[in-house]
Amino acid sequence: MELHCEMTSVQVKQGRQNFHIIGIYRTQGHLNLSLDIISQTLDNLPTWNNPVVMLGDINIDILAPNRDQVKLNETLLSHNMTRIVLPPTRITPTTTSSIDCVCTNLEPVDIQVDILHTGLSDHTAQLCKIQHSAPAPQIPVSYRRHFNHRNITHLKTVLNQESWETVYTWDNVQDAYKNFSQTVALAIDLTCPIVKTRNKRKKPIKIFDHEASQFKQAFLEAQERYLQSGTEELKKDMADKKKSYDLRLKLLRRQATANTIEEANDKSKALWSIINRERKSTNNTPITMELNIDGAKMQDPYAIANHLNVFFTNTANDLLAKSQHHVPHQPPADTNHTQQIPDVFLYPTNEHEVLKVIDSLKNKTSTGIDNISAKLLKTCKEELTTP
Repeated sequence: MELHCEMTSVQVKQGRQNFHIIGIYRTQGHLNLSLDIISQTLDNLPTWNNPVVMLGDINIDILAPNRDQVKLNETLLSHNMTRIVLPPTRITPTTTSSIDCVCTNLEPVDIQVDILHTGLSDHTAQLCKIQHSAPAPQIPVSYRRHFNHRNITHLKTVLNQESWETVYTWDNVQDAYKNFSQTVALAIDLTCPIVKTRNKRKKPIKIFDHEASQFKQAFLEAQERYLQSGTEELKKDMADKKKSYDLRLKLLRRQATANTIEEANDKSKALWSIINRERKSTNNTPITMELNIDGAKMQDPYAIANHLNVFFTNTANDLLAKSQHHVPHQPPADTNHTQQIPDVFLYPTNEHEVLKVIDSLKNKTSTGIDNISAKLLKTCKEELTTP
């Protein structure tokens, strides 16, 4: 329930076993209502045979035993879960508390919790490591041609050595093109065969260096001094260190973006990839569908889909039915009149015109049934123009 206890769950599947990770945030007050929400959420998860880890800000200090902590422990025990004792996770100049929780049904030897001082919040971060023998990840395999520089050079050499006699000896255009297409296909199969490829995972862009690490360490030390004393002078020093750290991260991010564009073969694609990544929204806005059907607004997706299916299925029949009532009068055809069709003259082409047409094509990698893309054709245009 929003404003009292918010929870979200993620299921991680490994083989036949599922891991359930729950994030929780609870405000102060309304403890019984919050415990009911926690209990209802855990009832929907198989906590008896699958590992479950619940972590977040629960606003119950484990360092100060009280009735609230007892009620929470009783609720967790009813689902075969316990709360791990953590050191102080929220430290201010005047208070020290451990109001963040890590609750699980795993054995203590199977989970390790580390406290991290990230400097991003007045709370510390909790890093949970689960001891589990996971199977080796399966790298996806695909079959494709490798049009790299070496293969393209080999293909151009093979095409350059081709005499094209099987193309020139045919008088029929269809037969000549068929032999031309077969010759090019054999050359591509020889130089750029279809091979099994394992897709490599993209490495994340590293925007952290030694200087940024020093700025971060200086900020964390200044924050620790301020939390211990609480003076305005140390608070200003902490803010200055935080600003220097943020500016360094922004500079590294700009440099990484510039290097990515500079090193990319397709700079336009790399630029749009960066733009789309920066513009990607973190909040998924629900899409509301609405259709006006006979004066009534419908929002049910199934009703909208059924109406569209019926409409497009019966469109042809409805048009035919309407046309039968309004058949236009057609005068009798004049059998004595013969329509004159103008003659069409096709002139022979030349290599210059063929090269001009090839250069006008867009640099696309998509292919048809001949497996020859526009990009490959433009690369081998000198070898393919004559035949």
